[in-house]
Amino acid sequence: MTDTYNPILSKEDIKRWALLQKRPTPEPGIALVFSGEGQPLIALIQGQMGITRGEMVWGKYNLLYKVDLTEHPLSFQFKLPCATDAFDFQAELKFICSVQEPEKIISRGITDVRLFLEPIMAEIMRNISRNYQVEESADAERDISLKVKRAIYDEGFQVYRFVLTLSLEQEIRDRIREKKRIEDTTEIETNKIKSQKKIEQEAQSLDMQRQLFEMERIKMQEQFEIERIKLKMEFYTPLLQAGNWQMLALQLAQNPQDVVFISQEINKQKQIDRENQMRMLKMLLDEDAIEGSQVSEVGKRVLQGLITMTEEYTRALGSGDSNNTESQKPILETEEPKNNTSDSVRPEFNWDED
Repeated sequence: MTDTYNPILSKEDIKRWALLQKRPTPEPGIALVFSGEGQPLIALIQGQMGITRGEMVWGKYNLLYKVDLTEHPLSFQFKLPCATDAFDFQAELKFICSVQEPEKIISRGITDVRLFLEPIMAEIMRNISRNYQVEESADAERDISLKVKRAIYDEGFQVYRFVLTLSLEQEIRDRIREKKRIEDTTEIETNKIKSQKKIEQEAQSLDMQRQLFEMERIKMQEQFEIERIKLKMEFYTPLLQAGNWQMLALQLAQNPQDVVFISQEINKQKQIDRENQMRMLKMLLDEDAIEGSQVSEVGKRVLQGLITMTEEYTRALGSGDSNNTESQKPILETEEPKNNTSDSVRPEFNWDED
């Protein structure tokens, strides 16, 4: 591959041509350029008609140039700066060059293609390469190639198989390779962190859903337990208040698991009755409704009422909590209480005593 060539093959004076001399015609790969004083250049290529013999004889065109139109492979090398002044691009340019406009070659007197094109190409390439970092060599190659090919065409040439390669020093390549490795490692670690974070978020979401589900389950269970207790209270409370111990004992024999509930209800009822007894006694004392000599008698009656109430509840509970064999036997006889619960705990006072 050559470094340069001279596109002007020859220069001839046509004034001395005889009138009968044959007019010059272009050969393949050669352009004829006629030049005359004060006349525009005329370029002829193969297949085109030239100037007349009369124009050549009478001196309008006195010079004939032959310009090489064939293709020539060229190779240039440049050292280009990058955005970072510490490093450079090593540029190698290869292309096929041929003359596109013979008139421009003659008017500019181009006899060395390299000497003419190299400064133009170097200026364009350097101005563009300063806009790119060493890591951006691929983008720089595309940008430079477009601008350089356009500049060559504007100067009267055309190019084929244009190849621009920007290479880097070993130190720069090692630096870029290490930077790429770090970026890849960082990306992998970042993806791991994102994945772990996503897993943790999903785990937190699932845990929150589990807690909400558990809270809902407990709430429903509590609601169910409230409804169950409510139903039991609606069933057993009338039996307790009416002192229907036979029916109560029968239900407990069939449902021994309700003994605890009944026991709690009895304890509640006993506590309420005790509070009523004590409230009544306090009211009588506050109102001086009884004499001092009657206090002892009234206290005895209140205490006897509390004992009687406790014994009745205890007998009812014992009847429902007997062994399995006895609890299955039908209750044939049950001693009816002489008075209602409310009557058994109400103290009797002789208001006629002094």
